[in-house]
Amino acid sequence: GRSLLWAEASDGAGRRAAARLEAPEGYTLTAMTAVAALERALRGDVKPGFQTPSTAYGKDFVLEMEGVRRIDL
Repeated sequence: GRSLLWAEASDGAGRRAAARLEAPEGYTLTAMTAVAALERALRGDVKPGFQTPSTAYGKDFVLEMEGVRRIDL
């Protein structure tokens, strides 16, 4: 199956940003990103300490997964 995630943010000045993320089903995507992060860590591409996937590998890490697409609105 597929998942569709939607996010919107605004600031006090009224600026707005919105995006959609089309991706594989949530459990599948979680497994895909876990394996990709592990592969990087095994290659030595890892910083010590706790990291989220985005802080460890950048905000677009999820876009490297097969079947993931972001649509900025």
